[in-house]
Amino acid sequence: MMGSSYRSKEPLRIIGEETEWTKLTTGELNKWRDNLAKNKGDIIN
Repeated sequence: MMGSSYRSKEPLRIIGEETEWTKLTTGELNKWRDNLAKNKGDIIN
């Protein structure tokens, strides 16, 4: 999907706050960083 834009047409509105976020472990964080380093512009989750 090269060239596609994911910008919203309207301003984003804050509707709440996440209060039960589970912090990533060191291993999970390292895996996330490795994936970001390998990313070639693709969307990753």
